[in-house]
Amino acid sequence: MRRFGVFLTAMLPAIVIVLGLHVSGNAAAQGRTPESAVKKHDKNGDGRVSRDEWTRSPNVFKRIDKNGDGFLTADDFAKFFAARRAKRGDSDQQPEKSREKQDGQKKQISPDEIITKLDRDGDGKIARAEWRRDDKNFKRRDADGDGFITREELTAGKSSTNGDQAKKSDTNGIKAKLLGIWKVAVEQRSFVKSAIVLAHRGKIVAQEAIRVGAATPMHVASVSKSFTGACAYEAMKQGVLSEDMKLGDIFGARLEGIGLDDAARANISIGALLSQTAGIGPDRTQNGAYSSYYGSAASQDKIIAQTALRAGPHKPGKYYYTKENFSIFAEALETRSGKSYELYCTEAVFRPIGVNSARLSDYWGFFASGGGWQISTLDLAKFAMHYANPRQGLGAELSRFASGTIKGKLKYGMGMAYRSKGEKIGAITHSGYLNDGKGRRDAGFFFSSRDGWVAALTATELMPKEMQKLQNDFMKMILGRS
Repeated sequence: MRRFGVFLTAMLPAIVIVLGLHVSGNAAAQGRTPESAVKKHDKNGDGRVSRDEWTRSPNVFKRIDKNGDGFLTADDFAKFFAARRAKRGDSDQQPEKSREKQDGQKKQISPDEIITKLDRDGDGKIARAEWRRDDKNFKRRDADGDGFITREELTAGKSSTNGDQAKKSDTNGIKAKLLGIWKVAVEQRSFVKSAIVLAHRGKIVAQEAIRVGAATPMHVASVSKSFTGACAYEAMKQGVLSEDMKLGDIFGARLEGIGLDDAARANISIGALLSQTAGIGPDRTQNGAYSSYYGSAASQDKIIAQTALRAGPHKPGKYYYTKENFSIFAEALETRSGKSYELYCTEAVFRPIGVNSARLSDYWGFFASGGGWQISTLDLAKFAMHYANPRQGLGAELSRFASGTIKGKLKYGMGMAYRSKGEKIGAITHSGYLNDGKGRRDAGFFFSSRDGWVAALTATELMPKEMQKLQNDFMKMILGRS
């Protein structure tokens, strides 16, 4: 599988220059003497540096403290500086200018030396707080976006700047192809409204729209389940709910009143609901059973009551896609939090990440947690970048939550479909489609990949097969599959 994305390609000399870490010249010439080194770190003024006073890497402390007494003295620093000069072939008598002429240029520092210089906590990598340059500089070197610069990423910096241009060209090529796929599907359809937003490594790289704006709220149908999954994630972090909490424990005597009075349903867990493995089915919301409620306000109780019409759970533990699982979850969340489902999600998920367009739809809002949200395409992309990022937060943690197997390596958990290899999440997606049977069709999807691509798309009046083809083509393009 071909991997796409921008990788670290800056020259190592550039790293050396921006860090100010060239090491030509002796310590005295650079203004560093054994005495000044002690003075810099000696907090209590006793003329030596203890381990508690040392703020840099413990490994460096050990290298200087040759006698192992747990303190660094001026003599220790003098020996350390002398050993380093000897290793480089320098001497106190050799002028810095003549050494530079001898070398032809300033001596480059190795990735290991950069790590040693900047790694204050001794974990073998450089955190943002340890890096001396700005955020842009740090992100450029943090190739995998995990918040640390490793030896491998510094080593990769030896690549030529031509590689930068090649990767930029590759990124632009993928962007152009994705936009082309989208335009072919919607541009010639005079009745279709659609918007698309593409992001790469946390930055919006494209936003286009036809007969609608990218900032216009659009109905995204079952993508709402991913919003609910994010809401559950925050509720679990806040202690409102837990994945293994059972419906019987949440609702108590209310089970009978909402059509969940049998023992099997009382044992359904929150995790089973969010992974579509609760055993409830078939999904009556898919066959127009609720068409009379379109345009009504959210109503979990009406959907939940339909579960009472089943003889019992349908193969518990087996993946079975249904909106009803999410309606039951929303009721559980309201019971535990004392807030409405919409308010809780707005306060816990959308507002903190700057998403202001998300709200329950005036038309499809009846489905609420399973398919009732509307959101702008720009905000959908913002949501995906935050909660469906395979390298951080919920996106990176999906494999630790309950999941159902859709097919092969494709799994479903916390309201998202994803592919994983071990604990590493490779790609995350969700799509949605609603048809009221009267000519109204609303759809949307998002897709995110481990190498930093995010695509968010919304549309009206496309047929299900057309929307599915768009999603599949996007996934193939980004993942490099044929």
